[in-house]
Amino acid sequence: MRKFTFTILLLLIANIAAAHTVRVRLFDGKGLINTVSISSDSPVVASTPEGLVLADGWEVKATTLGMLLEGGPNPVELPGPIEFSVENAALPLLTVKANGLTRRYRGKITISPLAQNKGLLVINSLPQEEYLYGVVPGEVPASWPYEALRAQAILARTYSFNHLSPNRDYDLVDSTNSQVYMGFDHEKPTTNRAVDETADLVVGYEGKVVPYVYYFSTCGGQTEDSGQVWGTAVPYLIPTSCSAQLAQDLSDEEAAVAYFATPQATYCSRSSVGRWEVRLTAEDLAAITTGLCPDAEFVDLAVTRRATGGAVLEVTITTTKGDFKISGELNIRRKLGKNGQSLRSSFFALQKQLNEEDCTVEYLLRGGGWGHRVGVCQWGMEGMARQGASAAEILGHFLPGTQILSLADECGKLK
Repeated sequence: MRKFTFTILLLLIANIAAAHTVRVRLFDGKGLINTVSISSDSPVVASTPEGLVLADGWEVKATTLGMLLEGGPNPVELPGPIEFSVENAALPLLTVKANGLTRRYRGKITISPLAQNKGLLVINSLPQEEYLYGVVPGEVPASWPYEALRAQAILARTYSFNHLSPNRDYDLVDSTNSQVYMGFDHEKPTTNRAVDETADLVVGYEGKVVPYVYYFSTCGGQTEDSGQVWGTAVPYLIPTSCSAQLAQDLSDEEAAVAYFATPQATYCSRSSVGRWEVRLTAEDLAAITTGLCPDAEFVDLAVTRRATGGAVLEVTITTTKGDFKISGELNIRRKLGKNGQSLRSSFFALQKQLNEEDCTVEYLLRGGGWGHRVGVCQWGMEGMARQGASAAEILGHFLPGTQILSLADECGKLK
């Protein structure tokens, strides 16, 4: 009887996971899409106003009136949307070609025209767990220690679950604007296994699925307080050391300078961006100043506000026309970047130096980490897993006070 009950429980949990369909906008940030080709190893079903039509492949083109569907007996002009699927295949996959990219996807593809002749909207709809197969290896290397892969699967599931939006055209996009999703061809056995073995598991706080979960590449030593960085305080998104030590208060400029002057042993030390340097030359500083005030000349640069975790939240540029403040971690990264590249993070200390060759003033930025540094450090996950930590221990470390919950608890109280 216990075995029978357990089997039913597993089936119910599997049904809950399968019930969560994720709709992903494809080719995010890849430019205007005017033509999309759909094919498969099996006949592709197109859902048209005249009914279901089978063809070996289809092509959809944006028009001024909507879309032109080619591939059936006759071209059809449609206002949209059109849904494509594969039936009677052991592994139904759709090959999608657009803007020079070719990728295979599980599930269904829906194409519709965007307003104001802005091309085509391409959406992949599939069960959440199958979506995660394509997300986890896009976010972290499949060769990482297995517990880090399990932690990433739980994070990605939590993130996607929180972004299910039935009142919108889609839930997520396939880029870092949501989670990196590369489709079937980027799936890996180890990450698929991590998804399967954590099926139904999410990050919880006080018995409920957390409403916010964030992760990023590398913290450089410690994470940040979401309230200070983004203005929304969350009890588990607080400064956390990427080591066994307690996080330091680096809101003081002297403390931040000393931190970067001292080598730090951290879980994310294997990351290539655990530490980095950027040198702002007189030419760089002049360009930044001109962007703020065309008639001004640069005088000085100073950090005027930091978060407890060390992120620079405000810099002040003194010019011949007055002081100009740049606020916000992302804005600072963009404004102080070089060669069209933003700073990897806003976690840095300034050091004013003299260029002896031309006697101009330069600023050396000694920094660490890559990303917003709020939440879970992915390279920190790798380091902790390498030292033997479990997925639950990893997530509990970076998200203090959280636990691993089952969606079955949240959606039916089955466990």
